[in-house]
Amino acid sequence: RDRYMGAFFQNLRMRSMSVTTTTHLLEVHEDEAGLPPHYFRKRHIIALSCFVGLFFAYVLRVCMSVASQKPSEHSNDKTMYTEFDWDSSDQGLALGSFYVGYIFTQIHGAIWSIKYGSRIVFGIGILGASVMTIVTPFAASSLYLLCAVRAVTGVFEGVTLPAQTHLLRCWSPVLERSTILTFSLAGCYAGTISCMPLSAMLLTHYGWRSIFYIFGGLGTVWTLFWFYFVSDTPDTHLTIHPSERSYINNSEGVRALSDTDNKHTSGSSNIPWNVFLRSPCVWGILIAGTFTPFGFYEMLSELPSYLSSVYDLSSERSGWFAMIPYFSLGAITMSCGYVADTMMTRFGVSRLRVRNWMMVLGSVPPAVCLLTVGSLHDFPFAISLLTFSIAFYGFASAGVNSLIVDIGGIHSSTLYAIFNLLGQISGFVTPVFTGALCDRYGDEKGFDIAFKLCGAFYAATIVSWLLLVSDVPLDYGKSLAT
Repeated sequence: RDRYMGAFFQNLRMRSMSVTTTTHLLEVHEDEAGLPPHYFRKRHIIALSCFVGLFFAYVLRVCMSVASQKPSEHSNDKTMYTEFDWDSSDQGLALGSFYVGYIFTQIHGAIWSIKYGSRIVFGIGILGASVMTIVTPFAASSLYLLCAVRAVTGVFEGVTLPAQTHLLRCWSPVLERSTILTFSLAGCYAGTISCMPLSAMLLTHYGWRSIFYIFGGLGTVWTLFWFYFVSDTPDTHLTIHPSERSYINNSEGVRALSDTDNKHTSGSSNIPWNVFLRSPCVWGILIAGTFTPFGFYEMLSELPSYLSSVYDLSSERSGWFAMIPYFSLGAITMSCGYVADTMMTRFGVSRLRVRNWMMVLGSVPPAVCLLTVGSLHDFPFAISLLTFSIAFYGFASAGVNSLIVDIGGIHSSTLYAIFNLLGQISGFVTPVFTGALCDRYGDEKGFDIAFKLCGAFYAATIVSWLLLVSDVPLDYGKSLAT
């Protein structure tokens, strides 16, 4: 007990240090004199490339939710669910198998990014996932073969977010970090927004197989552009202006990380478990990474089926309505990073306080919405609450995602990989568990139970977050010395 009390009071001292940290950061001013008038900053191109890359990553992931949805009783649409005579448990297994593979390459994606470079790791991840998506219809006649193909798709995609985190840590000055990170992460939600209605249209007019062929083909072609436009660091970029390179390399956040890289390169591939496990802040981050995604993945996997089975919508209509929450999520995710950075740079709000406010907004409203939506039997109210629950979740990206880079240093991508790995537990559990609930209690009651559990996870997570986290960078000196 004394050990935990000591960690708690140490965390309080770290919180008081965060005000000093933010004051020091405010002394950093952008100095990019000499840039041509119409020069497009290369760090913004990198952020845009990550946005598009994550767009395709989520299109390749989400398309399965539409292709395999349970259609309404009055619909003539032929999905994988009807063609292969699945029940809800079979559907849940097919949806969850992606995440079985996805968890295996989270930490490896971070280590490979440090060793081989984020550019090649991210590019191969999207390319491999695109090829496996094209292969998916050929394996669909066997549920177990289909699950194997989707698991391999997840193996390739598992490297993308750790690689993106490592890439942007090298390109994002600290006072632009929230903006750049949240903008690139918004690609996930833009992919979901686009995939839901487009997949539904393809399903209705050309059959479910066309979904995999078209999106897999587009993802394959896009990787050529990724390898052409992206480089791992400002120093290796061929066309970056010297003023921008100097600004990025000399900014507080990137310079500190570069100093750590130069000092500890030989140990960079070793995971500092002793540092992670002794940090209350890391525990707060990992608890958030484990439990907040339950609500997100419940919607990501099951929303089309929920709308069609509970509210009797056609596949095409459910696709359009399923897009609405993610449109709101993308808008909030893209804007909250700018809001967070502005709060620090213009109003002097401490960095830790900003991260905490973002997490409160990303957890409390979704908890309230999911705890109540299953009890309603009115479609407009239900879709409104689901939209709010998903939209407000976007604020968390300017909280936990940015904090990982704030404290993680050279091991930011490794810490993010562990954080994201734990989040994928919910990606597998939610469709399988929801399918079992629907088979046992019926669709309406089954979804109600699932929603309430996800809401409870949101509520519990924010309590642990506020007790544990700080924004003081982790000290790897002793870990790497040993």
